[in-house]
Formats: sequence, structure tokens, C-alpha cells
Amino acid sequence: MLVMYKGFKLIINNELKTVEIRTNDLDKQDKLKKHLEELESSYKDYSFYITLDKKTTIDGKTITEITKLSNHVNQNLKTILYLVECESKKTKKGYATKLLFEVPNKRLCVKGFIFKQVPINLKTGKYYQVEGRLTESNSTYIKKSEQKLGKEKDYVININDIAEIEIENKTKEHHEISRAELHCHTMYSKNDGLSTPEDYLKAFETNKCHAIAITDHGVAFAFIPFVNKLKGKTDKKLILGCEFYTVSNEQYILDTQNKIKELESKDFDYELDKINFQIEEQQNNLSIIREERDKYKRLTNRKTISEEEKFEATENLNIKIQELEDCNKTIKELKQNIKDLELNKVRTEKELEKLRKDLNGTDNIERDHFIVLLKSPDETIDYKGEPLTINPGLVKLYELITKSYKEYFSSPTDEDKKMYGKRPVLPYKELFDPEVRKYFAYSSACAFGKHMKLIVQDKEEEFREWIRKLDAVEIQPSWNNSFMVEHKDYPNITCIEDVYKLHRRVYDICKEENVPCIIVSDAHVSHKDDRELRSVFKRG
Repeated sequence: MLVMYKGFKLIINNELKTVEIRTNDLDKQDKLKKHLEELESSYKDYSFYITLDKKTTIDGKTITEITKLSNHVNQNLKTILYLVECESKKTKKGYATKLLFEVPNKRLCVKGFIFKQVPINLKTGKYYQVEGRLTESNSTYIKKSEQKLGKEKDYVININDIAEIEIENKTKEHHEISRAELHCHTMYSKNDGLSTPEDYLKAFETNKCHAIAITDHGVAFAFIPFVNKLKGKTDKKLILGCEFYTVSNEQYILDTQNKIKELESKDFDYELDKINFQIEEQQNNLSIIREERDKYKRLTNRKTISEEEKFEATENLNIKIQELEDCNKTIKELKQNIKDLELNKVRTEKELEKLRKDLNGTDNIERDHFIVLLKSPDETIDYKGEPLTINPGLVKLYELITKSYKEYFSSPTDEDKKMYGKRPVLPYKELFDPEVRKYFAYSSACAFGKHMKLIVQDKEEEFREWIRKLDAVEIQPSWNNSFMVEHKDYPNITCIEDVYKLHRRVYDICKEENVPCIIVSDAHVSHKDDRELRSVFKRG
């Protein structure tokens, strides 16, 4: 039953005991809440839900503007969709056609179904005006490949009418102010980024960015395909770089050496000899006590002694029995101490073996994130009598990435480090070598950068000393670091306001130290609707 109630459409289903409120403006929350309370008092046993019934106009055609598909369930829609797939099958009663549409200008796909007595001719790659009812289909029919990508619900338009239309795109996206994005990931960041060369080109064409830096995690795979795709199509700047996994291995080596010295100083053999000597003493003492016990036992069994002598002998016998128990107990404890000490010795030997191995490796060192951007110009060199244009900084960047895999690859064995996975890492000493440093600009990276770890731990002097070595410090959107509020490693961050204060503090200190702050998004996707898909990829 459809009724109008104070400007809202109500669809009341008495059989299912539901009330659907349709509105074209969800922003009027106060008004909606007031009327919702009134309706709930009238329909006490009914379930309420709200859907958006918004209209828009494209090329003079009034259609339903689709927001989230879940907002339009059980609505009769009249909208424009882009046909991607079409599959028709003949049945006994007619032709059943399954369709797959894209919603224009949105990261949304919706399935369609139409049944006709005669076949219909639909072409993929065309726009259609579609009228029909949107329903939520049975989740058991979702393909396994779609389920792996996180799809839990499926929606279908049961089409009543469909007609091909021509759409003239009169409005082209254009940003008045462009920016430089100096921390951006591509589809080559393992299980983390989704951006393609086409996404970068669109950002340039719409003036969203006038410069973009490729900073994938520990790889340079994107350089060639992205440069080739963008070559000749834009005059905007594509900066090559990398977000390295970095380690402070000098300090780690020093700490590990101290641990090795501490463990090597433990003289287990001396402790074992000492305990064995104590056991031998107790066993000798045990023999003496047994002899005395037997003497008093014989004395108590004699029939020729007086009652007074018998009482005294019994008392002495009980004392020796107690001494025997105490002595046996002491020997038992000492033997257990030997077992514990021997076990501790084995564990220490294994730990020493592991530490000596870690001393020359990077498996269990805490990692940071660190941004390296290429700044060196191209140079022309003589190669076998022919001029050859190269970029020495790019050559060095490839060398550093190769070295991070061949010489420093990290495969954690500590339980608390395994969760971070196997990664190519690079010591800071490699990056801050003057012969390397001259080719690059360095910035601080994300919340997993060394700068953020220091400031969160309130190590301000170390923070200042560190940022003086950098060319810039990143300030990212607060929602990038909102995870700190609930993360166990950030006990001092309890609400989003604490994140704001943290960012302000970073900015103020950088200003005092004359270190530039740069606004970056650490972009992994080019459209907000892709965030959910990225979260699925991150889970592997």
C-alpha cells in the first residue's frame, strides 16, 4: 500500500509488517527522525527502513539517481545504464535474457533480467534507458570468483522496458586547482594498490594533479608501463620513486652484540658443578642421618630400656625421620634445578645461534617505511662511440631495489614479526651514502615511517634530529591515521582529536626546524568506491 505522509512516500506491507519510507533528501535528518518516531508509535510491531528516491536529469530525461544499490531495493526504477554483457537463452515459453550493467560515473554494477516472447537485439557498449524493479537476489548464486573479491549481496533489475539512447556528455570533469601527489601507489604494489596508467592519465587530464610520484612498495615494475602509456599524451610530470622498507641495522647490530655478550657471560657449567657438589653433600648427609635413624629405631625396640629412655629415643627417631624427608626434598629440588639449568642452557645456545645468525641479517629487525624520489636529470654519455641518454639516479634506484632483494631480504622468524611478512629491506646506511643521496629527495612516508614512531613515543629530540636529514615530512589526511585510535601500539591516541593534535605537533616542529611539510594522500586507489576492493586484496 502506497501512501503520502507529510511529504514522504510510505510503502506499507501488512503481510511482512514493514514500512518503507522513501525520500529524495536524506540530509533532512531532524524532520525525518521526528516523523519516524510518530510512525513507530502507530505501527508498533512493524520494521522500518529508509530508501532514497532521488531524481536527476540527463539530456532532458528524468531518471532515478542511483546511490547505493541497497538504498533502492524493491523500488521501481527508471534510470540510464551502460550495457556490459548480454546473454540470451531460448526457453519453452520465450527468450530469457541475462544482462550486466554499469551505473554511469559510479563504481557500481547491477544485473538485469528480461523475459520476452520474441528475441530482443541489445548491443554491449551502449547506453540504455531501463525501467524495472530492483530486487536483492539469492546470495547462493554469486560466483565464487566474486565471493573471493568480497561480494556478499547481489542485485537484479527485473526489466519491464528497455530502450537504447544516445548520451551526450556535456559536463567534463575539471579541477580548478591541481596538486602534486608525491606518495602514490599503483597496481604493482603487492596486494595493496589498484591504480592503473589510465587512472593517472585521467588525473592529469582533469587537472586534478600536475605531478604524480610512483612510490610502490619496494619495486620498480610500474616505471616502464606507466611511462610508455603516458608518453606523448600529457605534459604533466611523472616522478619515479619507491617506498622502501628500511632498517636501522647499525643500532640493531649493537643491541644484538650486547645480547650475545650477556648470554655468553652465563657460565652454566659452573652453576651445574656447584649444584652437583651440593647434591653430593646432601647425599653424604643423608647416609649419616640414616645411620642415626637406624640407631634410634633399634633403641626404641629394645625391651630392657626404661620408659624415659624409650620416650627420648622415640623423639630422636622422629627428628631423624623429619631430617631425612627434608634432605630428600632438598636433593629433589637440586636435581630439578639441574634439569631447569640444562634446559636453560639448551635454550640459550639456540638463542645465541639465532642471534649470531641475525647479526649478519635483517630478518627480525623492525622496519620503517621511507620515500625515495628521483631528482637527478638525464645525462648523455658515450657508449661504444654512440651518444646514449641515461639517468644516473634511475640506474642507482634500480641498484638499490636489487640490493634490497639480493642482500637484505627479510624473512622474519620471531613470532611478533611474522605478521609483517617477507619483504625486501634496505639499511639506512645505503640510502645516506653521499654518493647515493645526491640523486634523490627523501621524505618521511606514512605512519609506519621512523618520524611518526618517534613522535608517538614522545622522543622529540630524536624526532628533530631525524627530520633534519630529510627533504620533507609528510602530513597525511587524518583518516589515514585513524587506525591509531583502536590500535594497541598507540595507547596515547584514544580519539580522532588526538590524531589531529599529533599532526599539528609534527607540523609545528617541522616549522621550527625549517623542514618543509608536504600534503600527500598515500593514494592506493583512484576512486573511493575501490577502497572495499583494496581491503579484500590486502587480505590476500
